[in-house]
Amino acid sequence: MALQGLSRIEFPPMNGVFFARLHRTSGWCQHLESRPKRHYGTNRPVVTHTMDEEELKLFRSLANSWWNETGDFEALHAMNKLRVPFIRDGLVQTREEPSPSISQPLQGLSIVDVGSGGGLLSEPGGSLFVTTMNKTLLSKGLAIYGAERVFRVVPEGTHDWEKFVPPEDLRALLEKNGMHTRLIHGMLYMPVLREWRWVQDTNINYALHAVKD
Repeated sequence: MALQGLSRIEFPPMNGVFFARLHRTSGWCQHLESRPKRHYGTNRPVVTHTMDEEELKLFRSLANSWWNETGDFEALHAMNKLRVPFIRDGLVQTREEPSPSISQPLQGLSIVDVGSGGGLLSEPGGSLFVTTMNKTLLSKGLAIYGAERVFRVVPEGTHDWEKFVPPEDLRALLEKNGMHTRLIHGMLYMPVLREWRWVQDTNINYALHAVKD
């Protein structure tokens, strides 16, 4: 899985994505390893490692239902109807040479996906995509109390509000690592319709596309 133009980026822990340091040698991803985290100028405490044992225990217990598209994680599967076109369009618009096949616009690109069902971080050809949750009182009320305890959209304990990251913090972190943000879209889940929609408001969920400078 080729990683062109990217060497190493360290991320603070946040819900929706598992983070690791990426190593590149001659354009190839060598391995992923957990590394201590640094503080990036925010007032928020940052844990000293990438893995949360309680989260690992929780998601291991849910492993058998993870790929059930109508099960506990139905809402996360439904999110792909938004984020797959988001990633496709972002790559098509930023690739240096167009695909030789109109029906296969991503032909010739290599993608590495590092994430959980609740988020996506892919770094193909210097592009990075993230879908995650903002750290606001609204996201705390809707994502944790609403989604987990009232509507039961996802199992209780799926989210940790302390690991939610505001888009401005993520954007600043990316800039420090030589990446500029092209797009930030708000995302909203409609539990009655069982579908996601793009919205202007980023106070709950958001998607981000950044490109290596």
